[in-house]
Amino acid sequence: AEVALRLADAKIASVRATPEGRELVIPAPRNGVVVEKTVVVNQQVSSDGPSLMVVADLSSVWVIADVFENQAIDLRPGDVAEVTTPSLPGATLTGRVLMLSSIGDPERHTLPVRVRLANADRRLRPNVYARVRFSVQQPQAALEIPASAIVSDGEHQYVYVQDKPGHFVRREVVAGSAHEGRMPIING
Repeated sequence: AEVALRLADAKIASVRATPEGRELVIPAPRNGVVVEKTVVVNQQVSSDGPSLMVVADLSSVWVIADVFENQAIDLRPGDVAEVTTPSLPGATLTGRVLMLSSIGDPERHTLPVRVRLANADRRLRPNVYARVRFSVQQPQAALEIPASAIVSDGEHQYVYVQDKPGHFVRREVVAGSAHEGRMPIING
């Protein structure tokens, strides 16, 4: 019985737990907020079972934006992103692009873009809807044309250029991301 008691005390000490009356208090390994709990009162648990709780540090959060392939061309890590969400009406939060995925969604033709936002006041909550607007630096020598001048067949983009009065020639181009009704021509 003494050996069993010593083993029980050693197990409690190994998880830095402190018995308080009939309860066992086990401190979390890090500061944060409990975002998932899979244990209930009087539930028997074992070390080989699922995790009992998930603790997250919400002092900064990630926003994952699904960006269409043709709009992600100009995005780079470090670019500024402005985030708005219906859960914080009137607030515009500023963050930076952390990462652009190397793999796109084959059904939606989008690329996940990860943006980091400071969240010291913990107003942002995981899994809420948000709208992201990116500030992208366009190449210096890019020619910009009205976005309505671009014609696309789904695979290629074209513009029509007046060769001589009344005669237009179709030219293939590569356009960047539209902004304020205009599109930069990157190639062509």
